[in-house]
Amino acid sequence: MARHPNKHIREAIRYAEQHGWTLRISRGHAFGRLYCPHPCLCQIGVHSTPRNPEGHARWLRREIDKCPKPIGGAAAAGGAEDRESDEQDQQEEEQP
Repeated sequence: MARHPNKHIREAIRYAEQHGWTLRISRGHAFGRLYCPHPCLCQIGVHSTPRNPEGHARWLRREIDKCPKPIGGAAAAGGAEDRESDEQDQQEEEQP
């Protein structure tokens, strides 16, 4: 992980990475972008020098939490097993 100059934003980036997000460092004005590993294709821009670093860090965490993917458990690791078992349960309920 690249080291952001602000400790609050570093902690928010670490939070994102713990939830499976990937940081890609930019070469321009922005520090980088966080990408969600799930099919929802969420992405969040990380500012290099935000006006309010603590507020930007809180906003990053809120955006990570708002992602439609489930956080934690097997779902964070792909969740294919859960989806398959849910589909089997639905099929069993539909059969008379």
